[in-house]
Amino acid sequence: MKTFFVILFLVTFAVTASSQYSTDNLTEKNFKQSSIKSDILSDISSTHYKPEKCKDISFNVNLYLWALSLDGVTALPINNASIPQTPVTSVKMGFSDAVKYVKMAAMIEGAFRFKNYRFLYDVDYMKLEYNGKVPLESGFLSAKLTAKQFSGDFSLGYSIPTKNKNIFLTGYAGTRVTSLNNTLDLLYEEQNVFSANKSKTWFDPIIGADITLNLSKHWFSYLKGDVGGFGVSSKFTGSLLGGAGYKITEHFNTTLGIKYLYINYDKDYYLWKVNQYGLLISAGYMF
Repeated sequence: MKTFFVILFLVTFAVTASSQYSTDNLTEKNFKQSSIKSDILSDISSTHYKPEKCKDISFNVNLYLWALSLDGVTALPINNASIPQTPVTSVKMGFSDAVKYVKMAAMIEGAFRFKNYRFLYDVDYMKLEYNGKVPLESGFLSAKLTAKQFSGDFSLGYSIPTKNKNIFLTGYAGTRVTSLNNTLDLLYEEQNVFSANKSKTWFDPIIGADITLNLSKHWFSYLKGDVGGFGVSSKFTGSLLGGAGYKITEHFNTTLGIKYLYINYDKDYYLWKVNQYGLLISAGYMF
């Protein structure tokens, strides 16, 4: 959780600082007193950024790459009365490890909007291998985790009107779907391996807010965060997404930011308590 709040502080600071940026640094002292001065000032005034009028119906879709790092603990249930669960395995993976061991990844997010109502989605699927550590008293030497992970956020939101037409604020509520197919290979003496495999899918309620700030005709910043779980499935879950973007054209944009996801799930001996975080870069289409 400490990592969550550190990232939240850094992104909030970046968004706040960005909002202070202004492109209107021209003053009259840059111009000589002449008959054409008023014409030049008039031209500059006409290019001043004006907020775009909102359409009743719009949508955006962004394909993104998440430079994932992960740390946490996991365990799987075993159909054995005396040993109901595998040893708790600690996993820690940096970005370079993720690049090396990733087998497949697909990530997409966006929103549909009708007037002040919005449907938001954020979906990613990854297949990764992790080298893990187990307690010495477990009798095992090491562990390897192969995880097929699907995570999908689906929410309904309402855009809250603001006095500043360059600020767009949305509150939302929905569900986070997590589906895991995990295999634990536990190494013990004489290079023998004990394997356990288990699939699990669960749903967590989430509530959150999304804010976008138009800084100029091309530049914008954004911040989105939510909390959930509340013991319905996970004990707790939370996510944070924030950064800055550039509108290349009216319909195309690119963004650079940070994404953080925390899940604390432990039901029927299926343990998945992890922090996932890293830089995110995306290419998007807006209409």
